[in-house]
Amino acid sequence: MQPGRGQLAKAIMVDRAKNLGVQWTRLDMGFWRNIQPTRGAPYNVAELDRFEHDLAGALAANLTPIVVVIDSPAWATINRPYPTSCGAIRADRFADFAAFMGWLATRYKDRVQYWELGNEPDIDPTLVAVNQVFGCWGDINDPYYGGERPTPRRRSSSAASRCRDLRRPIQR
Repeated sequence: MQPGRGQLAKAIMVDRAKNLGVQWTRLDMGFWRNIQPTRGAPYNVAELDRFEHDLAGALAANLTPIVVVIDSPAWATINRPYPTSCGAIRADRFADFAAFMGWLATRYKDRVQYWELGNEPDIDPTLVAVNQVFGCWGDINDPYYGGERPTPRRRSSSAASRCRDLRRPIQR
């Protein structure tokens, strides 16, 4: 189940989920770029209001949330071949992303156990037209292209985001 943003806490959605026997829901957390538009600035927690409303609704309906973290700030992305908030995170900004994920994991440690990093397939943006739904992350020349093994970005954020349950292994 993935309702539109701001919809999950509505009684009709909760009732439908219960009637259908839904046990999981995918929630968009919001955009990192809106939560931290300036590097080193405090996180803008007001950007999480709608997400927190949906999260409360999901938990009230006994749904297990899978939370999607998307859209990086321009200061953190490679921005090639064109500027985009959906581009790959620069290696020199992995620590910023790990700090952000650690902050999220700590903030929601009693409510969220499952995090999805990114959303779309990692198609090389040079292979598709500009502003397509695909083409955010990929670099066809990258040895990690295709997702067959964890990327350095995922490894850098795994330790920070696993603070919910320190017994959970880090995938390498």
